[in-house]
Amino acid sequence: MDESTALKEEKTAPQKASIDLKIKIAISIMSVSVPMLYLVGYFYDVGYLSVFDVSNDYFPRSFQQYLVSAFVAFLGMYGKLSKLFIENLSVFIAIGGLFALSALIGVLLHKYESTLKRKRKAILKHKIYPYILIPSFAGIAGFSLMYLVLIFVGALTLLPLAGFSLGIASATEAKSRFVSCKTEDDKIIRRKQACTHVFKKGELELSGLLVSSSKDYIAIFDGKKTNIHSRNGRTVQIVGKY
Repeated sequence: MDESTALKEEKTAPQKASIDLKIKIAISIMSVSVPMLYLVGYFYDVGYLSVFDVSNDYFPRSFQQYLVSAFVAFLGMYGKLSKLFIENLSVFIAIGGLFALSALIGVLLHKYESTLKRKRKAILKHKIYPYILIPSFAGIAGFSLMYLVLIFVGALTLLPLAGFSLGIASATEAKSRFVSCKTEDDKIIRRKQACTHVFKKGELELSGLLVSSSKDYIAIFDGKKTNIHSRNGRTVQIVGKY
């Protein structure tokens, strides 16, 4: 190995170390975020089915399907946050004003920074300072540690709970918008939801709103109750909304 090669390797070594560190951080984030996304999708599905009084034991999902459900849940979160921002615009403007006021106070404090530094040095030089302030900080830190742990655990459970809540909200909206799949006096009822028809041996057995389906079962809400049927020997037809 000549000298020029050694110099190149020496220059690129910090870059390689930085790249390795970034890769490790990305892997760490993914190892935490993927299980969290799974939980969000799982609880979204549980919340949705609970509105129709259906257990998710009938409709197990794959890992990928729960990740897709998590994506749907995050879309719902985005929609609700956007609505919250639009409906409470004045509140957010007031919050922005508070941040601007805080920045102004920071500028004013910076202006008198030299005076504050002198006062701080005078306090630090006081003989009693290390015997009061340092133990006080240590006591506050120890007391706050439990609350920090509670906040951390609460933050971890917040997203799955939000997924559960959004699942309930989505199912409640779908349930309330559903009218019927039947006709009255041969007149077509204008529907906001698609209708699912289940046939057995060529005869219509059930019609309603599709709640969920798997390779073994299908759940249909007929406007009053949810019916779960085996898919064995049955065919399914879906008619779009109109």
